[in-house]
Amino acid sequence: MKESYKRFYYNDIQSIVLQRTGTHLAWSFVWGALALLFGLIAWLVPGTPTVSLIFLGVFVMALLANIAMGPTCRVYLQTAVQLQKISALRRERSANKAINRIKALVEEKQGQWKNQDDPRTQKAAPDAVSHRVPHFPRHPAAMSQEEPQGPFKPLLHRILFALFLTMGALGGLQILLKSLTIGLFETLLHGAVQVMVIVALVRWYRHLKGTLIAKLNWIALVFVAIQTAIGYAMYFAVSFRNPEINYHHWAMFKLMFELQMTDHPLALAGNIFYAGGSLLLGVFGMLMVQRYAAGHEAAPGASQ
Repeated sequence: MKESYKRFYYNDIQSIVLQRTGTHLAWSFVWGALALLFGLIAWLVPGTPTVSLIFLGVFVMALLANIAMGPTCRVYLQTAVQLQKISALRRERSANKAINRIKALVEEKQGQWKNQDDPRTQKAAPDAVSHRVPHFPRHPAAMSQEEPQGPFKPLLHRILFALFLTMGALGGLQILLKSLTIGLFETLLHGAVQVMVIVALVRWYRHLKGTLIAKLNWIALVFVAIQTAIGYAMYFAVSFRNPEINYHHWAMFKLMFELQMTDHPLALAGNIFYAGGSLLLGVFGMLMVQRYAAGHEAAPGASQ
């Protein structure tokens, strides 16, 4: 076992800052999506309900546990020379208990503390709850980092999540119509999303690091990567079974489309998961971008 720690004197502590985050929402999305997937498999795929129901139960329990633990947060301890993140405090309920204990001990050395709603703090970080903050002009994590250059522009993320909404709508329509034209359009959209998700993540990484939008961006990247991997697997399956058309791309595409649109329950479950996941990412992404952009415009130059 290895343990490392830092020691702080109660006389040196200037403020304790709790910054609410949306990590619990991202985990709820992940556990809920997995539970939905295995629920659909248990319902639609004959012969394997027991295993699917076991996984369904595990992911439902994880979802309920995440909800029961409550909202997530970051906690910072500020002194005259540094701002230290308290990594062990990640849930707001336990963090508030720890803050109250620390606050009581600090008050024995420094006198009575009280919550301060510093206008500058609330303008730059409206989700921050701070105790005795004499100077706190921006988001705690940004105090030890170089300020990102230029204002955040949400256009790339709005395009990205709009593409997800479009893919989700087309995916739902495709389940009903099984149209080759829609399938071709979906493939083109998937290629565009692959590019946009990487560009949006890299272009605004410094502005969005640690925010819910960044986490959704990473989830979107994993989601797209899974779909791409499935597409390659289907390509190789069709290629090995039909070597005579390896260089006929249109014929390959039609065979892959027929494989994807079969009436097999597993294919149907995959299509539902693809369409539903795209819609959820699009809706959550649009909401988070709108919320972040509104807060960023209210505090120019501040990084949330």
